[in-house]
Amino acid sequence: MLEHWKTYGRDYYIRFDYESLTLDQANLVKSNLDKSFEVFRSLNEGNKAYVFEYLDSVDNSMSKNQGWIFQFLNGSRIIFRVSGTSSSGATIRIYFEKYVDQKGVFENDVLTQIKSGTDFVKMALEFSKLNEISGRDGPSVIT
Repeated sequence: MLEHWKTYGRDYYIRFDYESLTLDQANLVKSNLDKSFEVFRSLNEGNKAYVFEYLDSVDNSMSKNQGWIFQFLNGSRIIFRVSGTSSSGATIRIYFEKYVDQKGVFENDVLTQIKSGTDFVKMALEFSKLNEISGRDGPSVIT
């Protein structure tokens, strides 16, 4: 694995879960994400932002509105997904995937940096307004 990372760089991953949100709160977050696409794209030429869909390769069924992806030019991504949307509430998961191209140089604390509020995390929380909407200081769970 180390040889692979030395040659190609490394991807780091972490997930924030905001559990037990009301459906109204989840809908406000979704609306904020939709409104943030153009702002994100304008930050850097090559940034992409879109709602993704899943095409089942077995039965060819299409599942729409599966999440919001904010993809940076270097391949790093912020992905928002809503799950557990029933009458009892919703969980919003934020997936942070950060590409580090420093071949041969690995920072053991990249995940710690992500957790502690890097610009990457600040951007996600600014776009979604999750802390303001939920009234929380941070996620319920970090994995």
